[in-house]
Amino acid sequence: FPVTIPAHWVTLTNGQKVNTCPNAGICAGFCYAKAGRWLFSNVKKAHVEKLELVLYRLGDFYWQMVTELRKKKYIGKYIRIHDAGDFFSFDYTEAWLNIARMSEHCTFYTYTKEVELFKQLASRNMIPKNFIVIYSYGGRQDNLINRDTDRHSDVFPDYDEMIKAGYVDIEEDDKQAAINLS
Repeated sequence: FPVTIPAHWVTLTNGQKVNTCPNAGICAGFCYAKAGRWLFSNVKKAHVEKLELVLYRLGDFYWQMVTELRKKKYIGKYIRIHDAGDFFSFDYTEAWLNIARMSEHCTFYTYTKEVELFKQLASRNMIPKNFIVIYSYGGRQDNLINRDTDRHSDVFPDYDEMIKAGYVDIEEDDKQAAINLS
C-alpha cells in the first residue's frame, strides 16, 4: 500500500499553506497527483488529515505506522512511501527511517527529489537496508543524481524513447524499480 500525503502546496484545515515537495522542479507543472482522483473531496480530505497528523502529532503517526506494519499481512511486502508528496522535513524523514528499522520484515521504497538529504543520510549510514531510495528526475537537485551509480527514474515523452534510453517499463507495478535493482 502506498502511504501518501498531498502533493506540493496544500492548504491545511487551519488555513496554513505547506509545501510537501520543497525540491519539486519542472515536475510541479505536470504533477499527476494534482489532478484526477487526487482532487476528489474525500481523497483530498484524507491526505490533508494524514499530513496534519504528521505535522502536529508525528509520534502518533510513527506508532500508528509501526503498529499497522506489525500485522502478519505485511511480512515480505513492499511498502511504497508516497504516491504524492515528498520528504518535506528532516523530522518526517527520520520518522520513516525509524519506521523501517522497526519493520525489518518489510521492504520500503520511495521516489524522491530530496537528493541532497538522502545522500547525506547515506554517507552517515543512516538508511536501513530495507529502505530503497529511487531519485526522481524533474526536481531542483537533478544535478546531484549520478545516472551511472544512483538508482533513479525519469519521465519520457513516449514508450519508445524510454526503452531507447535503457529504462524498464514499470507502469503496471512500480515496485519493480525496487525489486529489479535491489
